[in-house]
Amino acid sequence: MTPEEIEKSLCIGFCQSIQTRIKADGSIQVALPFVGRDGDCYNIFVAKQVDGSFKISDKGSTIMRLSYENDLKLLKGARTEVLNQIINENGVYFDNGEIYTRSLEKDLTATVFKLGQALTRISDLGLWNKARI
Repeated sequence: MTPEEIEKSLCIGFCQSIQTRIKADGSIQVALPFVGRDGDCYNIFVAKQVDGSFKISDKGSTIMRLSYENDLKLLKGARTEVLNQIINENGVYFDNGEIYTRSLEKDLTATVFKLGQALTRISDLGLWNKARI
């Protein structure tokens, strides 16, 4: 295959795997081929803001999933430092369990990927437990 054929194949396959649905609050849930360790797709929501920008959020689902396998009281010390490092490195925000970022329309694709990458890294904090460390 040529590089162009590979690119075309990847674009077609990736685009076919994206699904969206409107939620009751007006946000749009976007299902991408980002899958967590539990086998479920990440919850990513896109909501247009009054100023025309977009908020891209997990609506707290990543931390909720982490709570299933870890006592969140353990999200202290080194884990908190790593969480803050991931947040800062990926240019996302963390507020009351919600991981989110903002985007202009022209940057929406890159910003959704950026949030997906952050969610992947944050989800891996679940691997930090006494049995593994």
